[in-house]
Amino acid sequence: MSRVFANEFAQVLSRVRSQGGVYAVPWYLAIGEPLVGKSTVLKSMNLTWQQPATIEGQYCQYWISREAVIVEAREPIVGPNKQPSLLRELCEELVRIRSREPLDGIILVMSATDVADRQDDNLETHAQHLRSYLIEACRTLEADVPVYVIVNRYDTLWGYAEVFAWNADRAKEDSWGFLVPPDVPTQSTWPKTEEGIVGLGARIEATCLAKLSSEDGVEPRIRSFQHLVESRVFLQRLRDVLKAISFSSAYERAPWLRAVIIGAGVPGVGDRIRAGIDKFGSMGIMQNPYDPYRAQRPGGLPLHMFFRGIILPEKELVPLKTKWRHDVVCVIGFALGFLFLVAGLVIKYVVQR
Repeated sequence: MSRVFANEFAQVLSRVRSQGGVYAVPWYLAIGEPLVGKSTVLKSMNLTWQQPATIEGQYCQYWISREAVIVEAREPIVGPNKQPSLLRELCEELVRIRSREPLDGIILVMSATDVADRQDDNLETHAQHLRSYLIEACRTLEADVPVYVIVNRYDTLWGYAEVFAWNADRAKEDSWGFLVPPDVPTQSTWPKTEEGIVGLGARIEATCLAKLSSEDGVEPRIRSFQHLVESRVFLQRLRDVLKAISFSSAYERAPWLRAVIIGAGVPGVGDRIRAGIDKFGSMGIMQNPYDPYRAQRPGGLPLHMFFRGIILPEKELVPLKTKWRHDVVCVIGFALGFLFLVAGLVIKYVVQR
């Protein structure tokens, strides 16, 4: 047992017990590469944070809200210099303090920029790196845990601000992503995941074409077409990443993918393109110089509905192990065993007399 994690979880438990106990709210592990915006994503999830909202640990940051507890893994649990032993110790501590249900889900945060800018072997290596986090956690927990993928920083793709300009009509828009049907076996999620990516691509393409056929100016329509091209390339690479993550074999169980969403944790930054900027520069295409005094155009792919709308309703997906004294069959078995024991002793006593 790691004394570091034990002390940190003791602080978390002291806060959580005031909400009704360690099992009163679901617990999640947020994991992903450094600098992909994990903290930003969690802040944007529209949860009711306690004050203070977080507890800073040596390797983790603990987010405490009325709806859930989220453990955000940081370096060196994750990253290029990751130490798998630390992730195992973290999961072992979760098993110790929540033996009946260590985790209700894993939130995997990845960056759209990382996916869009990688190719071939580099992309495969990145996907296997992300998969290793999920495999190690589930292996230590000895359970299949639902995985919810959040692709942050989609606003870094060229033309995002033009295609997804925010307006009042889109205030109640569903999250841009897909949910794997609950009846799909945990080791067979890839076919439905692939279907979801195709559907997501069709939705983005329809939005881009609607902008192209609008009466907007020439430049916004050109950028909309450019986003259509960039989104197709991006989704193909995202497909390759998710296929590598969800691969199942006879030697290793695949992570249980439940949902995938794309978006931007910080709205209104679509004017600062970061994905593929070197490629565009070599083509002689440059974005306008950034003006810090110009009002940003609000981004149109927020993440605030994902946690309440998708993750929390599935908190019962991982069953809570019942204590023996609350198990009716177990209690009846003990009672019958006790009665048979008493009856046997009585019969033995009568026979001896």
